[in-house]
Amino acid sequence: VWGGDDVRVEPGRWVALSGVRAVDFNIALLHDASGGTAIPEVLEEIKSAGVPALVMVTGAALGEVQQLVRASWVCVGAAAFMSLDLPDPGPEAADAGVRRLERHEVARARELVAEVFGFAPELAATAVPDETADAPGRSVWGRFTPDGVLVSTAATMVVEDVVAAWSVATPPAHRRQGHADALLRGALAGAWADGARRCLLNSSPEGEPLYRALGFVELERWQMWSRPRWVLSRF
Repeated sequence: VWGGDDVRVEPGRWVALSGVRAVDFNIALLHDASGGTAIPEVLEEIKSAGVPALVMVTGAALGEVQQLVRASWVCVGAAAFMSLDLPDPGPEAADAGVRRLERHEVARARELVAEVFGFAPELAATAVPDETADAPGRSVWGRFTPDGVLVSTAATMVVEDVVAAWSVATPPAHRRQGHADALLRGALAGAWADGARRCLLNSSPEGEPLYRALGFVELERWQMWSRPRWVLSRF
């Protein structure tokens, strides 16, 4: 949802460089063998953009990561790419506490995202832009307590019959109370109504137990590479 028109999908790769000077919002994924050309090309693109970035590598492209090592990039972790075939939610999926947020409510959702992911306010605004609330195929979801407190949020985008989820955030004070589970069930029911039949997401290690409990399965694991100074600047 933060990539906007700057996302480029090509055979064997996709690239999303937002231009924001934060490593989490300038990302390339390489998943096919390229004969040694893909990594130099994407590194040159990142250099030209002048932004910190992550390069995620999976599948046959893993055979070419020595090029990243020679360029002084390091592996900074790995994350699961997960999938769920959406069942027909039926009327029992309705949860009175879960709904789409309106544009004027997105700022509160960003506060939760900033708290959970440690983003500065301007980066939270990149993660969940205002237009996510009402652009075609995009939504910001929230789960509220009976007294109207927003306790969990997520952003979704439906493309054809697939829904992708980002920025799933529940602050520590509200975890282990079923809020994220209810939020995602409600958001996915809404995506089903919008035509989605499958959900894809890239999970943090902390989020994997929740997604597995909901029935998500791991399709592949993405190695994440960056320059040490870029990743250390997160903290």
